[in-house]
Amino acid sequence: MNKTSVPSVRLEALLTNPMADPSIIPMSQAGSLSIIPGDLTVGRTEVERLPAHLILILDMSGSMQGMRLQLLEKGMEHIFENMEDFDTLSVTRFGTHAYTEFTNMSKSDIIAAGGFDSLDILGATEYIEAITEANNALQTVVSGTSARDSLAHQILFLTDGGATDRSGQAAHWDSTIYSLISDMVSAGANLHTLGLGEIGDKHRKRLVEMTQAGLGQFFNAQTDKDVEDHLGQVLGLSQEIIYSNPELEIEVSPNVELEDLGVAIKGLLLEHHMDPGYHSVTIPDIRKDEIVELTFKVT
Repeated sequence: MNKTSVPSVRLEALLTNPMADPSIIPMSQAGSLSIIPGDLTVGRTEVERLPAHLILILDMSGSMQGMRLQLLEKGMEHIFENMEDFDTLSVTRFGTHAYTEFTNMSKSDIIAAGGFDSLDILGATEYIEAITEANNALQTVVSGTSARDSLAHQILFLTDGGATDRSGQAAHWDSTIYSLISDMVSAGANLHTLGLGEIGDKHRKRLVEMTQAGLGQFFNAQTDKDVEDHLGQVLGLSQEIIYSNPELEIEVSPNVELEDLGVAIKGLLLEHHMDPGYHSVTIPDIRKDEIVELTFKVT
């Protein structure tokens, strides 16, 4: 397994009995593979979590004025106050245009630099500008990070849900947004969305779909406590990651094919079909004390 500084894992594989139906040619076997952090052959190896790298995407459009902006400010405060010394933060703000306030800075670095910019309204709600800018910030951090210094990248998108740049160009918008989110996931990040204030069904659906594509979670916050609870949950998860989107190398033997490789509990399909040979598969984050079970069929 690559992309991590954690010392080891144990792999436990199991093949069940072949399917009994003789009409199924070739005969198939179902199997599972458990990935367990630490080397259990010598007693459980203590594993340390990765430093969290959080990217905040902050909606500063005109519709955020008032209560929503207050919730956003509360969210920024909560994330900053609960970062550990070795966690880092990047901040992207957007309205009509987007800009990155800073990238990959620790709490002490942010304090030394004078803290956050003021919360100024920046115009319309251009999601493509926002996701493009945040993706650029992520790629900059990833390209400057060695495998031994792996980070747990988590992206938090705080918005009221209304994307003004989607009007009249839904197909182009969808294609662009989901391509960018795919790039983020490929870089080892998860995208979470936090809808601030009351969110209409159409906007909620869009945020949920973006979150699903980003392998993250959607939340809706209408009070300060909601913000603290939801962001606390995401921050807590990010501070438990010991493998960030690790790569599992698989060798499929000659005259064998692997089908429907997926993550059991999450219902996530990783690969539909794998021919004989060597393959590399990216699997979701692994958290401390978590056992990840992959399921598959062998034919």
